[in-house]
Amino acid sequence: MKWSTFLYKYLHPYRLMDEVTVSVWPYAEPFLDDLKPETFHILEKIFNLSAIIAIHYGFQLLNWLFFIHMVLLLGVSKQIFQLQRAKLRELETRKIVELGGDMADSEDKDHMEDEHFDFVKKDNSEGVVFDADRVEDFCKNNLKPSLDWLNRIVRTVWLNFRAFAKFKVLHDVWPKVKHKLEKSPLRTLEIHDFNIGDKPLRIINIECIDYDEKHMIIDVEIAYDGNANITITYSQESLNISIPVTLQKFSVSNVKVRIVFKNLKDTLPLVEGIQLFFLESPIVDWQTADAAKVVDLPGLDSLIKGMIDSQIIQRFVLPNRLTIPVQVPQKLKEKLQDMGLTVTDPDDASVVMPDPEGVVRVTVVKAENLRPTDLGFKHYSESKNLNPCKPNKFSCSEILPKKCTADPYVTVSVGKESYQSEVESRTLDPEWNFSCEFVVEYYHKALVKLEIYDKDISLGVGTSDDLLGRITEKISRIRARKEMEGWYNCQIYQGRLHLKFEWTSLSETRPPSLSDAAALASNSTANEVPPVVPGAVCLFIGIMHAKETIRPTVFADICDDANDKKILEKKSLDAAAADVSWIFNEGKIFRVKNLNDRDLVLQIRVYDNVIGEFIGRRKFKIRGLMDERLDGYYKVHNPFESHKAIRSVALSLRTKIVFDQTEEEKTSEEELGSKAPHSQAESSPQPEKKII
Repeated sequence: MKWSTFLYKYLHPYRLMDEVTVSVWPYAEPFLDDLKPETFHILEKIFNLSAIIAIHYGFQLLNWLFFIHMVLLLGVSKQIFQLQRAKLRELETRKIVELGGDMADSEDKDHMEDEHFDFVKKDNSEGVVFDADRVEDFCKNNLKPSLDWLNRIVRTVWLNFRAFAKFKVLHDVWPKVKHKLEKSPLRTLEIHDFNIGDKPLRIINIECIDYDEKHMIIDVEIAYDGNANITITYSQESLNISIPVTLQKFSVSNVKVRIVFKNLKDTLPLVEGIQLFFLESPIVDWQTADAAKVVDLPGLDSLIKGMIDSQIIQRFVLPNRLTIPVQVPQKLKEKLQDMGLTVTDPDDASVVMPDPEGVVRVTVVKAENLRPTDLGFKHYSESKNLNPCKPNKFSCSEILPKKCTADPYVTVSVGKESYQSEVESRTLDPEWNFSCEFVVEYYHKALVKLEIYDKDISLGVGTSDDLLGRITEKISRIRARKEMEGWYNCQIYQGRLHLKFEWTSLSETRPPSLSDAAALASNSTANEVPPVVPGAVCLFIGIMHAKETIRPTVFADICDDANDKKILEKKSLDAAAADVSWIFNEGKIFRVKNLNDRDLVLQIRVYDNVIGEFIGRRKFKIRGLMDERLDGYYKVHNPFESHKAIRSVALSLRTKIVFDQTEEEKTSEEELGSKAPHSQAESSPQPEKKII
């Protein structure tokens, strides 16, 4: 379902804004007619500014449903202003026609001002009607100039947001970040002033993606090149001095924000949750003031950029995300139900739980003709002018070292997840035969990025490896072709890579080798090797309760039960402050090469940052999760020797297992689905929720 169709279908029948506008207009029209045109235009500008401020602070202070009501009232007021403006334009047209003038230019000018706001059209029979098709054109980027009005609104909000941003960063954000930097080299860093400047960020593009009937996806591309400045002080403990540094002329590029409206439904509140995340890591850069360049410590810029990247940016780069469940307050819910409206509560786990579509396997075979960055004497064997007895042929440059080699390695990344190959020493034609896999949840516009670096000896803080080349490939292209292999030229510098891409779809349908639990039991006792079943484990971590005040970090690992130290994949969640109850509401995905491995377990560990020790652990067999998923509260036991025994720690968990799907299995599933009666599909039993 297109999102414009969704808006028209579910918002148009209520016609709240239309009915209110039609009812209020007869009372507002005489008052507006008494105003002079100049006074009306001034009043309209004041209203626009007030509306922007009200929306900004209302979004922070009001519940989301009250906020929507406020926006509807502002929309009614905006429509009344538009009706009055159209009336004034008609009167002006009549006057000019009576005088024999031509107002084509003025009409075109007014039309250019209003065409991008005109999401509401007037219908003589029904009053004001919501124009969903025009909104769809806007979000599909058919109206590129319309982003100008949106950027003007952003600028107005930006200028009025400066004081609030300064207060929020200095008194709320920075204390939390500084608390996490206690054991880092930036523990002596202090922020004294923060100013976002008067140059706002710019919205470059907005696009609505036709994904499926349950989700609505909007991509927003943003850029910032402003005059923000930050005054900081970095203290050198060994020298006992404080160095002031001013960071200015900030720029942020490659900002691609995705907004996902999850689980669209016919009842209020129309959507169960909203997800926000970056498709790729934004690039942040700045300049230091002239006075600070003299006293700036080597590597300070790289330390600050690393802090911003790890503490702020990477928390919202896919697969990490910000999830906001949409829930109607109880009192308002009762009132809406009294009015005859159906209101349903969202399932937080279903909103947060990852829903992977497939797995991308990347194999880096080898590279050729890479850029040389290291000095060497490899050219000696190829040179013929090394005889000093023949001065006419001898060249001094031949005996000096030249850049003729490198120590290359390759990194493969999708979003925040990244894998690195081994380093091949002193070669420009390395052979890695390196493979890695990525579980993909949203394939549209997602990229596989490969970067080749030259490994350098670290001489201190701030040193970095040299970039030799970069290659990107669209996951949507890999998904369409299933398998791709060939040589790819580096997009920057020289050289090429031999790459192989493979796509495997994921589904909750069990493969034939795991038809039932009895087959699993028979395989475990038979002499034959149990079948290999690749797939993924999706984990939802919800609410955690403890009887004592702690500041926990929850670790979720896929490990070998026979060897706890052999952790195959690890994820972690960190609590912001010490308390007895926390709401994590986070989803994680684990790629498992063999779900049928009897030794693999899902291990949940709880670490208390106050005492600096693990206080609880619980293990779940991966094979058992295929038959009986986790869904409820689970107590985390305390097998560790700790001087502080936490008697009771409970954590809400939910799991979902998805299996690799071959083309044969997909075809058979579609055939069975087409032959199965619709009544049987509806009457199939659903797994019951268990609280343990």
